Amino acid sequence: MAEANRVILVITDSRGVSQAVVTDDLRHLLLNEAIRLARRGLLLGIHVVEANGRTYLRSNANSSSEDNLDNLSVPSGSLSQQVKDPDDHERVSAYAAAYGKFLELRFERDRLLYLGGVARTPTRDVINRLRPLVKEIKDAGEKYDVDASLLAGILIDEVARMGPDDLLDILGKLDVVDTTVGLAQVKLSTARDLIKKKYYPADPSISQSKLYDLLIDDVASVQFAAAYLSFIEKFRRKKNLGTSPAELASCYSWKLVAKVTPRGKQIATKLRKLAKEILD
Repeated sequence: MAEANRVILVITDSRGVSQAVVTDDLRHLLLNEAIRLARRGLLLGIHVVEANGRTYLRSNANSSSEDNLDNLSVPSGSLSQQVKDPDDHERVSAYAAAYGKFLELRFERDRLLYLGGVARTPTRDVINRLRPLVKEIKDAGEKYDVDASLLAGILIDEVARMGPDDLLDILGKLDVVDTTVGLAQVKLSTARDLIKKKYYPADPSISQSKLYDLLIDDVASVQFAAAYLSFIEKFRRKKNLGTSPAELASCYSWKLVAKVTPRGKQIATKLRKLAKEILD
């Protein structure tokens, strides 16, 4: 019989209804799969309840507060930012730290890519993910007049930070949440805005489903990232704001008027250096 696991993170919608879970063996399960496992007794401390024509996950009455689903829950609307900057949420921070420790058990420290002091992914995995896209990254940098090494540094950062929010991508396709999608983790609303501003050649009335399908294509994702980086730089120049690599990288993941963040500084230095090695 398969081994039962504990749920360490629950992702909910704005009404608090569970949409997906992460287990202690770091599997990411959409609700239907989690329900199936719970019915088989493979999710510890959890049972299935059916009421008003809907199916829910509920904590067992004797579960500790640590296992209570309410205590493990994070709203989907804020999860993406919390995963990227996990210190803002205790539960997501614990997930990031646990995964970092898991990586350190499997790999030598010098083979891991650390962001914010936490091991995020084997460096070789990032290199292998981006190496096939070298031409596309250079072409996008030239087309949108942005620094290709900074663009690649941003992509490295996004790839390394991918985590439990990635299973929410499909919810974006269904127009449930405005999630970030694809290699460059471009938000659906940002992509649509770039299209409307003619930064990317597509029909402004494109459906959410087709926009999602576009964003999960690696080549299109790289182009959207370059387009957004170009938009950020033009916006900041117009506002007489700084456009250093660290400032632009900070704005990509935060706000258009953001000052230099630790994340942006790391992209502009450490990750940009790795990006140049990949692009060479």
